[in-house]
This record gives sequence, structure tokens and C-alpha cells, in this order.
Amino acid sequence: MDWPFSTRYTVMSGTPEKILELLLEAMRPDSSAHDPTETFLSDFLLTHRVFMPSTQLCAALLHHFHAEPTGGSEQERNIYICNKRQQILRLVSQWVALYGPLLHTDPVASSFLQKLSDLVSKDARLSNLLREHWPERRRHHRLENGGGSASPQIKVKLVPTSGPGPFFLWLFDYLDPSYRSDLNQSVGFPERPLSISLCRAALHWPLACKARNMSVWLPGPDESLPSSNCAIRVGDKVPYDICRPDHSVLTLQLPVTASVREVMAALAQEDGWTKGQVLVKVNSAGDAIGLQPDARGVATSLGLNERLFVVNPQEVHELTPHPEQLGPTVSSAEGLDLVSAKDLAVQLTDHDWNLFNSIHQVELIHYVLGPQHLRDVTTANLERFMRRFNELQYWVATELCLCPVPGPRAQLLRKFIKLAAHLKEQKNLNSFFAVMFGLSNSAISRLAHTWERLPHKVRKLYSALERLLDPSWNHRVYRLALTKLSPPVIPFMPLLLKDMTFIHEGNHTLVENLINFEKMRMMARAVRMLHHCRSHSNVPLSPLRSRVSHLHEDSQAARVSTCSEQSLSTRSPASTWAYVQQLKVIDNQRELSRLSRELEP
Repeated sequence: MDWPFSTRYTVMSGTPEKILELLLEAMRPDSSAHDPTETFLSDFLLTHRVFMPSTQLCAALLHHFHAEPTGGSEQERNIYICNKRQQILRLVSQWVALYGPLLHTDPVASSFLQKLSDLVSKDARLSNLLREHWPERRRHHRLENGGGSASPQIKVKLVPTSGPGPFFLWLFDYLDPSYRSDLNQSVGFPERPLSISLCRAALHWPLACKARNMSVWLPGPDESLPSSNCAIRVGDKVPYDICRPDHSVLTLQLPVTASVREVMAALAQEDGWTKGQVLVKVNSAGDAIGLQPDARGVATSLGLNERLFVVNPQEVHELTPHPEQLGPTVSSAEGLDLVSAKDLAVQLTDHDWNLFNSIHQVELIHYVLGPQHLRDVTTANLERFMRRFNELQYWVATELCLCPVPGPRAQLLRKFIKLAAHLKEQKNLNSFFAVMFGLSNSAISRLAHTWERLPHKVRKLYSALERLLDPSWNHRVYRLALTKLSPPVIPFMPLLLKDMTFIHEGNHTLVENLINFEKMRMMARAVRMLHHCRSHSNVPLSPLRSRVSHLHEDSQAARVSTCSEQSLSTRSPASTWAYVQQLKVIDNQRELSRLSRELEP
């Protein structure tokens, strides 16, 4: 341990049990998982699954709860026991606040919370203390935030249907507004049940909302309509579209964490099943990769334009991609002409925020740990967001390569450059990088005659935007720019995952049989970037103030865009919103290069 001050210390390494013991000793009445100065609690809670799974953590907490000192007077022992149990409850309350409904899908955590609830209900001192402490803490926190907090204070009614006992349902109801906000923004779970049509239109995961029990989060009568995000949780059922060699498609509804073995067992109940078949994934180039029986979450981990195929082993090398995997054959540039670059950026950013808010912070840690840790967790929301990044960059290249006429192609190129500028202005750095990567694709950068048609002012703008992509000194230009931005911000996610992977692979988890907590601290620091970027609510700039009422609206009214060139947007906002969510792309680089050579030999 490092002792920089007489009353403070920094844990460098130790056994999981000792680290937990020191954390309990360091807990204060105002300890918060979002304290920017004292991060010990946050470091532990964000990373505990790396070195102390829920089974071990819950057992250790119960042990501390029942532990009694051997010396001292009876009064001193009672004071010690009461203080220790208060520390445990403070820690657990922060755990509940940080992980939220994720704990409901963890049977070990749910059982522990039930036991702790029962123990607290039998202790009048703790029950009375908590009933006095948490409402006062909530009131105090509201006074600290005042009316200027950018995070909405959601009113939530909790119904004790299943999961943790009454005490922790009550505890959920008295979470501080910042924690409540974190549950809705950082975890990204809907504030009320979403309609199936909204989920289907928004994120293509209708069963993820329908299958889950949403009764814990019931809205008050004065709540506004929810955002259209729909986070995927463990236990949710999602569609598994499985192709046969003849390109017929069978759709199964299975848990998001289902293993390949479980998928094959479900297929065995369907017509046309042949014993000995295997499950493979095939990309748009026709490359097939076999999936191991223990692999999990294969439906949500598919890459761009990848599909699942069930075939006999001898047929694997004869597989051809499904026609939908090949992407479009006609450009949608004509439709894009009807919407300004700024309006397009607004719709992209609005959709990206829905995806970004669905990612729980700990998904980053689970992602870098690898699939062997995914039995009881899912990284589907993070994978969906990463797939969106790839989709956007190939969308830019696809649209340009499918535009055969030089003049309109140059205009489309100009629009994409302005789109990147608007995305940067809206602090959507993830999509900004995606669009810029698409423009720097070799199939696009070689179109010299198209680039020559751009006005000097636009080429100068592109050169300025390119500076942010400079990878030298570990992307120093981007990192400096990010530190100057105030939230809400959508960061460049691939680089954040690269940082996490570097920390994980470059540092041992165990040092001399002790947990390297300095590694945990570095991982937590990287993960907290998500909380910082989402610490203020994103206010949608889209004209769709209430998407639900506009989903089926056939508005033909034109409106003047707010972009600098004052161009006219004649495409309805609802149709633009639908378009940006269902982009069709060519991700086969050979095909893009072939199309590029046809445009400019």
C-alpha cells in the first residue's frame, strides 16, 4: 500500500477479501460510486467480477455482516457491529445503484439481496437508521443539484413482484437522483415498457423488450414518453436468423446468451433437420467459420453482413452468401439529395445516442475479458454499437461507389464531408470517425477526378477534419480535443476498447498471487469515460419531438433546414429517421474496389 496521507491510502494489491475489508473501512456516509476524487469504491464495483465474482463477493459480505468482535465491552461490540453493518449497506446500495436491474438477472446477487433484506428487516436499529438516512440523503442531494441538473429526475414506482426483497425495492425508490439518472442513462434501460412496434422500428430487437419482465419499473401518470432505446439484457430473447444452403431462412427466438449447442438443440426440433449438421457464420465474401459448441451470444456478435448457416460438414465449402449479405446494387443518393447534411447528422446522432445509452459500463470490461466470461453476462449492446460504426463507414463508401455520374457523385462526396463536420460539431465523435474512415477508404480516395470537382473550400475543410484522425503519439490530437469537450459526448469507441485491451493484456491480474488492483484502477478509469460522456442528458435536435406519433406519419411538408447553406429538406423527418436505422451497405472491399475502378479506371 502507498500512504500519501496519514488518513488515506491507495490499495496496490491484495487478496480479494482483504481489498473488500479495506473498502468497507474506507466507506463514508457520503461515499459515492461517482465521486471524481475518491475512486476506490468505483474502482472496486466496476471491476469486481474480474477478480471477485458475485458468489465470492456476496459470501464475503454476509461473513462481514455476521462477524462479531471478540474483545471490548458489550456496548463497544454493539457499536462496532452496527457501524460495520452500516458500511455494508452503504456499499450494497452503491452496488445496486451502479448495476441496477443487471442484478435481477444474477441469481446469486438476487439471493444475496433477499437474505440481506431479511436480515435488515429483523434489525430495528438498521431499519430505522436507513429510513431516516436515505430520504434525507436524497433531499440533500437534490438541494446540492438544485434545478440546474441536466439529468432528468425520473419518478419510478416499484412493485415487489420478484427479485430482491421489500427493503431493496424500497432502497431502489430512494436512490439519489444522480444514481437514478445513471440507471436510465448509463445502464440505458427504458424508464417504462416500450411498445413492440417502437422497438422493431428503432433497434430491430422486438423480443428483447417483450420477453423481459418490466413490472419493476412502472411509470407514474405524469411521465413523458420514453426514448426509443431498448437495451438487451441477459435472459432476453432475440431473433436468430439461420440460413440453409438454399438460402431459405429459419428464425428462432432464443436467449441472447444461448450457446451454439443450445441453438442446435432448438434446430433439431424443426423440420428439415439432419443429424450431424453444424452451425457456421458466413460473411459477404463467402468465407465460412465454424462455431464451437460452447460459444455464446453468436447472434449479437455477428459482424457486418454476416449470417448464420446450418449445414452438413461436407457442404461448408460450397456455401454462398445470402443475397441480402451482398448489399445494395443501386445508390440511395437521390433520396439523400432531399435532406441536408445537418439534418442527416442530427438523425444519425439521435439514433447513436439510443444505442450508446443502452451500453452498461461493465460491458467494456466483459468485452475485453473475452467470451469465456459471457455465460451470465452479455455484451450485445456494445457489439451492436460497434457494428454501427462499421456500418456507417461502409455506407459512405457504398453510396459513393454506386453513384455512376461524376457530377452527382462529387455532390454526394461534398455532402459526406459536411456531414462529418456536423457530426463533429454535435460531439458525435464515433460517427465522425466512421464517416471519415469511409471517405478515406481506398476505393474512395483513388477517385481523383471526383475529388478534383470539389470546391477549394470543401477540400480545405476535409483536410482540417483529417487532422483529428492523426494516429501519431497514441492519437494525441483526438485525446486533447476530447478533454476540451463538455458532455454529452459520444466518444470514439474503437479507441476506448483498444485502451481497455492494452490495459488488460499489458498488465497481469495476479502479482505474486495477489490481485493487481492497480490494473483494476486503470480499467475502471477507462470505463468511467462512458459515465463522464453521459453525465448530462443529450437533448435531441431532431424535429421528431415524439417519435411514437411520427412513426407512421406520411408528412410531405417541406421545411427549411438550419444548415449554413439554407438548403431545403423535402424528405420527411420520419422517413429520414427510418432510413438511418436500416442502412444497406457493401462491406466486401474487393467489390468496392471493383466498382471504384469501373467509375474511374
